[in-house]
Amino acid sequence: MANQKVELSEELEKEIRKRIGQVVEETSKRESLTLAEIEQLAEKAGRAITRELTASLVEEEAKQVEAPSCPECGGKMRYKGKKKRAVVSKTGELQVNRDYYYCEACRTGFFPPG
Repeated sequence: MANQKVELSEELEKEIRKRIGQVVEETSKRESLTLAEIEQLAEKAGRAITRELTASLVEEEAKQVEAPSCPECGGKMRYKGKKKRAVVSKTGELQVNRDYYYCEACRTGFFPPG
């Protein structure tokens, strides 16, 4: 568990360094930038970092969930593998790869943690 957290942290740090590098590269291409242009570049990088962090934490949280009971009928759900899903959050639309479960009884699909 602790090793997974370290790996997640390292992956996120790598993504943050990549985004910062992109901003620095973009600023070095131009002779001068206005404050508004600098803010725009910083905001764009910040939004990308926030989306990546949110998606990674959602996927990590989903790994912590044991096989769920069906939220509709309470029956046992069957694991169907990982599936990509678009999730809309405060930070925008995210693509997350989460475990998918299916209830045969009431034909309900479920992506933990909810």
